[in-house]
Amino acid sequence: MTSASPDHTPDVKELLRDLRDDRFWVRERAAETLGYRRSQAAITGLLAALGDATSTVRERAAEALVRIGSEEALAGLHDILGREKVTEMLSRTGLQEVVDDVQQIHLEQMMDTFYEALRHDLHAERWRAAQGLWKLKGAQAIEALLQALQEPGPESQHQIQQDARPASISDRPDEYTLLDILARQDFQAAWRLAQDLVQVDAEYAAMIFERVLDLTT
Repeated sequence: MTSASPDHTPDVKELLRDLRDDRFWVRERAAETLGYRRSQAAITGLLAALGDATSTVRERAAEALVRIGSEEALAGLHDILGREKVTEMLSRTGLQEVVDDVQQIHLEQMMDTFYEALRHDLHAERWRAAQGLWKLKGAQAIEALLQALQEPGPESQHQIQQDARPASISDRPDEYTLLDILARQDFQAAWRLAQDLVQVDAEYAAMIFERVLDLTT
């Protein structure tokens, strides 16, 4: 196998059957060949092969999915194995540079999804997006969260009155207040409290968000 060849449906179907063969070397060869064919029809079978009992079959299946390179193939690969496992499995192959590029693209796609979700209609989805960004970017995610809180959301943005603002930091809600609200699954109250914090002091709010996200993710 040295280069990709055009898809032939019967050949792909046969190779997919071989992925379930009792002989591990047949499954291994089938996975490798499917990778060179780059057939979208092979994705489901290759994803299933990631759970094969033989490590070399799992590695060939992972390599094949990277070679196919579609969003479906790569998303499935990362969802099943996770980023660290994918890197570990393919670090010994010549595909590592490709994998690094793929992971970066996948990471950017995930971040775009989370950024968009920060303005979701549901408050629970906004908090999940904030937590997802925290996992990916750490403290760098706080800036995006602060910006989302300061911008009008799908519903009328909650505004606190000037005379209702806490007079000092000691009077302001702390991370435990947010955690208590989140523990009750009252995401609307949590989001509005977060908006209040930003209106009072963005720097103080950023500090609270870091603590809360660190404890809830």
